[in-house]
Amino acid sequence: LAPLPRGARPPLLALVVGETARADHFSLNGYARNTNPALARLPVVSFSDVTACATSTAASLPCMFSPLGRDAFARREREHENLLDLAQRAGLAVLWVDNQAGCKGVCDRVPHASTREPAPGAGPVAAHLCADGECLDEALLEGLQARLAALAPERRARGVLLVLHQIGSHGPAYFRRSPADAKPFQPECATNALARCDTAAIVNAYDNSIVYTDRVLARTIAWLERQSEDYDPMLLYVSDHGESLGEGNVFLHGLPLAIAPREQTHVPMILWLAPRAASARAVDLDCLRERRATPLSHDHLFHTVAGLLGLDTAAYRPALDAVAPCRARGDEKKEPAQARARGAPAGRRKDPANGSQNSGNERHDRREHASAGCREPCMRLAAGFRRAVHAACARRRPRQPAIIT
Repeated sequence: LAPLPRGARPPLLALVVGETARADHFSLNGYARNTNPALARLPVVSFSDVTACATSTAASLPCMFSPLGRDAFARREREHENLLDLAQRAGLAVLWVDNQAGCKGVCDRVPHASTREPAPGAGPVAAHLCADGECLDEALLEGLQARLAALAPERRARGVLLVLHQIGSHGPAYFRRSPADAKPFQPECATNALARCDTAAIVNAYDNSIVYTDRVLARTIAWLERQSEDYDPMLLYVSDHGESLGEGNVFLHGLPLAIAPREQTHVPMILWLAPRAASARAVDLDCLRERRATPLSHDHLFHTVAGLLGLDTAAYRPALDAVAPCRARGDEKKEPAQARARGAPAGRRKDPANGSQNSGNERHDRREHASAGCREPCMRLAAGFRRAVHAACARRRPRQPAIIT
């Protein structure tokens, strides 16, 4: 973990993982309907051109929390540490709070809880928030102060990564994703049998879920602001995938990426930094707003969060940190200490085959062999034998993810 900048307090980053949200249905991104009345009054930055790793939660979550990027993640031959593992190993307090059908393995090695479980020392979740085994997303904020206080104090003193996993706009029962007082668009489709509704009513129900997500995010920011005495609070929201709402007679999501329409992959991403958090980290918010239309993807999530938290890791790639271009020149992310110690370059490097910038995945491959006594043999082997040795090394520690330094 990099030392805190002068004048900074420990970071408290709420990483809100949305569900089934489409960027083009956020009025922050130009949608004609006012689906973001609360966030529009707050100093947020809405990145308008973000592409998802995949079109389903099960595929997207592990990919978006990986440092590898979508293409390398699809080609991986063993599991790697993810963002949560790395933050926890750096000494930060990490907590995943789930209002969904689980974290798909992403949170297995860090503290995690469900909205259906009362917070430590707190009573049951308010009855109006949960029914029939499902909860509205405001349940994520119920008892959140107690959940934060229950984390190890020595870790909280270094910083907190808090992941809130929404049910968001999950279909086909869009009407169940918003309470009665957050349904401005009527009539809405009030069944999960979408064939019984016309497209306009389906879109109304979906847009009401976006209005409710707007409220949840604004209330999360309000909660974060109340933590400013002890932390530098920040929020990053990004959806796991999008949704088809009848375009081309296609509904829901989950189509293979090769044929998936843009509606299933174009997702919202919203950043909020408390003024002191932005100042201490030399982040120019006006610069970020000017760059809000820059094409981004889930590949940027790991590196953007690592930059905000100050994680000192050779996996960090400044070129994939959405905030890095808007940090003051003298305060840009420094070369990771681990990379300097090995004499390895940080961030991007030239691919000798084509002269382009690559991700440094070869460095990841070499580090995978560092455990179980494989480093020197693997480093010396010719390229044609690397796959065989990779498999042998993996078999020696079959249950451990590759360590990323």
